[in-house]
Amino acid sequence: MTSAPSKTPIPALTIFDKNDRGLRVDFLSVGDCFAHRVVAVARDGQSMNLIESVEGNFHLSWPQSPILQSLNSCCDSEEVSAAMLIGAAGAGHWSLTVERSEIPCGLMFDVACRVKSLPPSLSSTYKIADRVKVEQTHNSLELGTFLGDCVLRPIAAEEPGVPQPCRMEVDTNLVRFNCETDFSDSPPQTLRWRYGLFLVPR
Repeated sequence: MTSAPSKTPIPALTIFDKNDRGLRVDFLSVGDCFAHRVVAVARDGQSMNLIESVEGNFHLSWPQSPILQSLNSCCDSEEVSAAMLIGAAGAGHWSLTVERSEIPCGLMFDVACRVKSLPPSLSSTYKIADRVKVEQTHNSLELGTFLGDCVLRPIAAEEPGVPQPCRMEVDTNLVRFNCETDFSDSPPQTLRWRYGLFLVPR
């Protein structure tokens, strides 16, 4: 059983587009680990929760989301430009990097897991907030907000040998990003998958 997230978010990473529409990722303390959520924000202070990570059981070999226990942030001038979280649980060592994307405008998530044995599956799982209007397309989700639409989708493995393909799976108000690999290399090996949440241009 996991603890409830703290109500006070820890240092946030924010990006705004030219129309002052923004996305912010908050990090929240959950027992000995960190959860995170993404929020739609406006310059005037209005905000709306979009998605929040579903934390896995620390004692499982392969939890439904990465176990993240340490948070470090990188600053560009006075703003946080990237955040990296690391942790270990069961049979894996995990990391998550969150970065701002200028084109398209949004947030990119890069997950890695160093495995000691072949996992049945690896994924990042999120709960979609109740107020969000959701429309599913082929391999993405459109999330309706007071700012307009956002798109949540996997990021293709474009560079040779760098992240494995990522498949999105939707189940009611849950969305999972599953690492797709043929496990052609024997463990230990590092598996990576990427996805992002982007503002739809106006």
